[in-house]
Amino acid sequence: NEKKEKIYRIFNEILKEEIYEIKKNEDSSDGNVYIINCKFNKYVVKIYKNKKFAKSMVMLHQKLFQLNINVPNIIYNNLKEDDEEYIVIYSFIKGYQIKDILQNGKVDKELISYVSKKIRKMHDVTSGKNEFDLPELPFETWNKRKTLLHCDLTKSNILLDENNDIAIIDFDDAK
Repeated sequence: NEKKEKIYRIFNEILKEEIYEIKKNEDSSDGNVYIINCKFNKYVVKIYKNKKFAKSMVMLHQKLFQLNINVPNIIYNNLKEDDEEYIVIYSFIKGYQIKDILQNGKVDKELISYVSKKIRKMHDVTSGKNEFDLPELPFETWNKRKTLLHCDLTKSNILLDENNDIAIIDFDDAK
């Protein structure tokens, strides 16, 4: 597979990491997500067809990460190249999806409050102009952008990491 060969080459030549396993994430709606297991680290690789969108994802993640919002860090991207596909390598956040730590189908109130505070912080630091060049939603009552909308903030995309901190993943539907 040409995509896997390209991923192997990036890891070997640029990141100097030996890949033990490349596993396609079958849960990915676009089929563009791979989980990479190396000797010491684990990564998420996303392959985008649209350079502008890939750039938006890189800028968004870098800003949130720099502001201490627990999101995957950008490890590598090939946006400087002119290619048909754009590869972005993200750090893998170890933890549990909120859906997996439900108690009798419910999340406790303290965890809900903690998640809400983290999401509020994300909204606070992204309010104002659309600095990430994301698609915009046509709200007739708003005359300007107010904040980032994740648009896929599910129990699967909110993690409790190994440090008991909330992490947010999968911003591919963000507006």
